[in-house]
Amino acid sequence: LDAKKPFRPDDSPARYGRLRSLVENPINHNSLQGDLNDRESHVCAHSMMFGEPYGTIWSVIACPEDGQLEIAQGKGHDGGEMDYRAYRV
Repeated sequence: LDAKKPFRPDDSPARYGRLRSLVENPINHNSLQGDLNDRESHVCAHSMMFGEPYGTIWSVIACPEDGQLEIAQGKGHDGGEMDYRAYRV
């Protein structure tokens, strides 16, 4: 199936640049949750495109060696905090 319209939000370069910069710093569980919720750099983004709303649907943190996933829905609370639920796989 072909896409009806190419989908590349204007904030994608800022988001990808922010995510690339994260590998330069030590990463721990709390910082990773915060980084996935970074609205200033549009890692977590919600807006309109082609007259339709779009946004972050899920954020996932995977620990394959532990067989664990943590998943948070959408844009979180008004303050931006996202509730992660842990799953074992």
